[in-house]
Amino acid sequence: MVQITYRLTSDLRIQKARTTLLLDHPFFGTLLFRLGARACSSIATMATDGVSLFYNPEFVDTLNAAELAGALAHEVMHPALQHHTRRGDRDRARWNMACDFAINPMLLDAGLTLPKDVLLDNRFRGMSAERIYNLIEEDEKQEGSSGQPESQPKSGPGGSDDGLLRNNEAGGEPKAPATPGGVGQVLDASEPEAESGPSLAEQAREWQIAVEQAETVAKVAGKLPGGAVRALEASQAAKVDWRELLRRAWSDTIPADYSWSRPNRRHVWAGLYLPGITSEGVGRGLFMCSTSTL
Repeated sequence: MVQITYRLTSDLRIQKARTTLLLDHPFFGTLLFRLGARACSSIATMATDGVSLFYNPEFVDTLNAAELAGALAHEVMHPALQHHTRRGDRDRARWNMACDFAINPMLLDAGLTLPKDVLLDNRFRGMSAERIYNLIEEDEKQEGSSGQPESQPKSGPGGSDDGLLRNNEAGGEPKAPATPGGVGQVLDASEPEAESGPSLAEQAREWQIAVEQAETVAKVAGKLPGGAVRALEASQAAKVDWRELLRRAWSDTIPADYSWSRPNRRHVWAGLYLPGITSEGVGRGLFMCSTSTL
């Protein structure tokens, strides 16, 4: 009975913090209402998979009102920046650290308060999580194995080790790697179990639309955080894969249609006028790959 009362108190505090964010920081508050709060003892602090907001009641109890609002804003920025769909095969703990380093400065710039000892480093200010991840990895290689985060299984989002057991009726609870200074973890978005469920691409698109709506609400209220908008723009640029761009460029050179304006010359000699194959593309090109780390 005591445990139930304790959790209800945590729920009420989170609801109050949601309302505070909606009034004082409408951009974060609007996005936060997309996540359903769920108490979870297997999470040390907080975590999200883009659908639910998992929180440990004991952790919530350690935060004052301002810190709780900041922690909630921190958590909702993970899916807003598509962190739950962008990990790929990166190390889980290091990815969480990189995402936190990317989020925390913009929250402080927006006037929010964060819990003590959160991950902050000015050299990462304005960088995407992918860029920060690479820098952390380089630092760890130079320093050796000491201080390196515990290696986690490296499968893509939706894999069997994604830490989010989908069968909640069987008592499954999400798990996230604990990182020093981490106030909220990001879980991989889950692949739909049924064909009717939203795919990863659809989930990412839904959050992109939600961010655009939140920007509109914040602009109307005159409280749009400039730092968050710049970070969102940077995250979109970070998701562009040079391999995909190269593939598109070369695929455009592949014959794709037929045209009567240029008859096929191979059959003209026989009195047959057939449409010729047309293509549009870059033509000849030279590809050079730099191995520089800059």
